[in-house]
Amino acid sequence: MTSKKVTGYQIRTALEEAKLVLATVSDQFTDCLYKFDDEEDKKPPKEVIEAIRAAEHRVAQLQALQEKYNQTVTVSVDGCSYTLALAIKMRGYASRIEAQWKQATRNQSPERRYYREDPLKRSKEDVYAKRTISKDDAITEAKKAGRWTNALKNAIAQANLVEIHLELDFDL
Repeated sequence: MTSKKVTGYQIRTALEEAKLVLATVSDQFTDCLYKFDDEEDKKPPKEVIEAIRAAEHRVAQLQALQEKYNQTVTVSVDGCSYTLALAIKMRGYASRIEAQWKQATRNQSPERRYYREDPLKRSKEDVYAKRTISKDDAITEAKKAGRWTNALKNAIAQANLVEIHLELDFDL
């Protein structure tokens, strides 16, 4: 094993390339199961499977390295410290919350189901449902959620630039 300085972007780029190689060799397998007598250039199935195994192993190695990197590097967002791995997961739900608040700013009633006329109306007394949050408050919340999402996004981008020493038993 050798210690090498790596960044998150280097690992991600190597992983994307490894996944491309894997997809390419995987696509060859079905084609190699049959051949015409005049086809000399087709690889035998066992050789293609070995190439797939090697590509799968490379992807697995890089994913494990990426996990180690993401658990080692920390980010700071709004005064709180998180591992890069956690920040990446948090960005996912932060984006979903932002989208939900944006939806609350629109003049749309809930989906109509089971052929009911208007889900915001009760037919006996013609009583209509009212907003539980004003549009202005929803816009404020959407902006807050957007700032949080962007803060996480920026912290993740910065964290992927950090060089750290990791032990490697393969070439990056």
